[in-house]
Order: sequence, then C-alpha cells, then structure tokens
Amino acid sequence: MADKLIKIVEDYFTELRDAYRTGAGTGERTYYPAVNNLLNAIGTDLKPRVHCISDVANTPHNPCWV
Repeated sequence: MADKLIKIVEDYFTELRDAYRTGAGTGERTYYPAVNNLLNAIGTDLKPRVHCISDVANTPHNPCWV
C-alpha cells in the first residue's frame, strides 16, 4: 500500500509540473485535473469508495470539490 501511495503522489507532482511547464496555465483551475486524479486514485482504495467531482453545479458558495 505504501508503494502505491508513493506512486500516486509522484504522479500528482508530475502532472503539476507538466501543467506548469506549458506556461499556458491559470493560477488555479489548470491544476484541478491533477487534484481530481490524486483524490480519485486515493479514493479507489477507501471503503466506501470515494469519487471526486470538481465544479459541482447548484451548490451554495460553489465549492471546488465534493
């Protein structure tokens, strides 16, 4: 499990780096896919399974993730 978690976190930082290196990203939203992938990868092993959804519609204060 520890090796899997390390791989998940490494993949997250790789996605952040790759997005940043394009130079075309925004200050925040560019990195949402990396956060979604991180949370979903961790969530697959939880009981019950957890799935991340960003930019949820029709919610008070427009939370970024649920």
